Amino acid sequence: MSLLEVIPEGILKRIAVLIPLVLTVFTSFCVETKNRFSAYLHNESELYTTGMQWAMDFAVEEDIGAVNFSGQYSQHSHFISRWHQQDHSISMYSKPYRWWLRMQIPQSELRAGLQQINFGSAQILRPLKWFDSLDPQDPLKLSGAVEALLIRHHWLNNANFWLWAMMGEEELKGNELLCSKQEALEFGGRVQYPVLWGDTALSFHYRPLLWGKEYRMGLDLRMDDVIGAWLELNASYYKAVPNFPTYQTAITLGGDYVLDWQNGIAITMENMLLASAQNELYSAQSQNWVSTLMLNYPLSIIDTISLLALAEWQTENHSMSLAWLREYDYLSLHFLLVNSKETDFGARLMLSMNL
Repeated sequence: MSLLEVIPEGILKRIAVLIPLVLTVFTSFCVETKNRFSAYLHNESELYTTGMQWAMDFAVEEDIGAVNFSGQYSQHSHFISRWHQQDHSISMYSKPYRWWLRMQIPQSELRAGLQQINFGSAQILRPLKWFDSLDPQDPLKLSGAVEALLIRHHWLNNANFWLWAMMGEEELKGNELLCSKQEALEFGGRVQYPVLWGDTALSFHYRPLLWGKEYRMGLDLRMDDVIGAWLELNASYYKAVPNFPTYQTAITLGGDYVLDWQNGIAITMENMLLASAQNELYSAQSQNWVSTLMLNYPLSIIDTISLLALAEWQTENHSMSLAWLREYDYLSLHFLLVNSKETDFGARLMLSMNL
């Protein structure tokens, strides 16, 4: 099997369009390159997986007067081997992870391409996880991305303003429940402003669906004093969507504190309420209540352990994971143990090298 046979046709077309532009930019300016090689073993519910990943990153930056131009291109290649009882399968694929160009002046930027867009105050249970897929226990901080045009402006008092536009894709992103309409225009924005107790922000996003439309509003507040505390809210209104609730809401209340014991224990707690309403918002009924507790403790300069516990009270699902991370300058080792009601026991070992 050749590499071209395992890469989707749509990705090949985008690469073919992008490569000439990238090569032109790279030959004009100084290019910074990075490579990361990762290998992992994973076991969960009698499914054994081994895999390797090669992440290749190119970045370029140049100042022309008061304007800064920069760009990034990342390609991720994967090899995955799976065993489940008597069945064995192998898959290989390679796809762009990031590609974008940015023009920046003091306090403002314009960025276009496949990029990560994330915001909000919540750490684990994130109602505003609209466009990313970040996992708090992923040492590589990998996430999905969106092809978008993003404009941001920052004021000196920490206020900021965002505007974005993107083309819809049928693949779900973030915490979406329904697929977008392919190639339909989605757009939104965000305004953040400092207040007496910290920062507050309002966000908005509109997208056409395969059937109907979604109007999404978000609110997040954060306060940093003796403890850190935050509130994050998402409310979605679905118009003309058959056999689906008209309103979906999610609200998270959380806080963090560093306990002054030995090297310091970072404690993060969050609670999220999920609710929906068929016709009127005031008739919303609770669907689930979720609680999480995360503890992080640095054993040494290079070793960190973390514990994450999650409970879904109405569905009676629960999970607990324990992770150990050792990091050197160019090498990292990550070990994860997971126990949950649905999958019972799982383990993952990952070795990564940065060059």
